[in-house]
Amino acid sequence: MAISSTISSLGASCFEEDSSLETIVLTAVVTIPSSCFRGCSALRTISIPKVKTIESYAFAGCSGLFEIDLSAITKLGSNAFSGCRLLVEVQLNSLKVLEQSTFSNCYGLEKVTLSGPISQIRYAAFMGCTKLTSLIIPASVTKIDSNAFINNSNLIIYAEATEKPTGWNNNWYPGGGNVFWYSETKREGNYWHYGADNSIEIWN
Repeated sequence: MAISSTISSLGASCFEEDSSLETIVLTAVVTIPSSCFRGCSALRTISIPKVKTIESYAFAGCSGLFEIDLSAITKLGSNAFSGCRLLVEVQLNSLKVLEQSTFSNCYGLEKVTLSGPISQIRYAAFMGCTKLTSLIIPASVTKIDSNAFINNSNLIIYAEATEKPTGWNNNWYPGGGNVFWYSETKREGNYWHYGADNSIEIWN
């Protein structure tokens, strides 16, 4: 379904629990309000070329959603994509804060790219993303809340920080032993660096 280019705004919960929606094209909308598409279980893809803000629970429970371009999004509300079980990849280039439970229980999420101005990762942001096996946390991230990566037993984290920043909660990755810190020179312990082709290389 294509939303007319003359419509630049949507109401909160306006398509909530609509099981008939499979594809959405939003040509002029700049903000997707809270719970707008919540529970649209048949929704597969959505095109949002002008959207900058996605509010809380906007796509929560969209269990069939597997493709959406978030590279230009500057604000994501809490639980915006929680329970999107088929979502495989997200690229966040313009986001400053990753809010609480944004991608919680996205069981199919395999690849996440964090870049740009991101500075904070809130509580349970990636809780239960069991297929996520590798993540680079940029040096720009100065604050991570407790349990941000809870129930992510398969995840290896490569932090661009050289040691745990003071703004990262002591319980930011509960039970997580697979954390590597950045070092330009060889060091003993869990350290990594970028290879010649910008790949991840572990210091042995």
